[in-house]
Amino acid sequence: YLNEPSNPNIALPARLFGDRINSHGYDLTDPLALNKLMKKRDAWKTHRWTAKPAVAANLPESTSRSQINPTDPEDVVGSVSDMSISDVATVLEAARAWPASQPERAKILRRAADLYEQNAYEFMAILAREAGKTLLDCEGEIREAVDFLRYYSDQSEQHASRQPCGIFGCISPWNFPLAIFTGQIAAALATGNGVVAKPAEQTPLIAYRAIELLHEAGVPSDCLQLAIGPGAEIGA
Repeated sequence: YLNEPSNPNIALPARLFGDRINSHGYDLTDPLALNKLMKKRDAWKTHRWTAKPAVAANLPESTSRSQINPTDPEDVVGSVSDMSISDVATVLEAARAWPASQPERAKILRRAADLYEQNAYEFMAILAREAGKTLLDCEGEIREAVDFLRYYSDQSEQHASRQPCGIFGCISPWNFPLAIFTGQIAAALATGNGVVAKPAEQTPLIAYRAIELLHEAGVPSDCLQLAIGPGAEIGA
């Protein structure tokens, strides 16, 4: 019985969504798998990240502030450099729509999804330390972000005639600092829009790391910019 081939009518986990590859999951109930995961995540337990505006224009230097773990006041997660209100106009002036073809945009966003998964353990560490996420939350957040990148890539192919609207301001909350942050960006970029992303002031380190990977995947820096600062000021 165990050697019989699987039923071809039952999709394997990676192919639950047909042509779109399912995001990679982790069995948190398996002690061996959990121990391996924890060891890889804990390699980042003392790392300090840096976040600053990732923009296509020169901005004045700003004073950095420490980002503290909300569950451990002794844990400095990294340093953050906020923008000033006067910088916002400069950033918007430098923004442009993404002129790449639809197939090229989809290819790059799928590459970004792969990079997210390749850096999952780092994301788990930073999500836990900056946002106070549990391990189960971290897994779900990363998978949702990856699924967003692949989903909107597929949607752009099914609606290839859709034209971009211009520049999107994507303001995201602290409670899903990777998933919602990524989903807004992916939806706008997939159709060729430009994006100025403004993460929650509580979680800029996660946002900055995500932007680094999106740029590494091939999204141009002037088509995807990161505006960091207080929501009441920069967000407004």
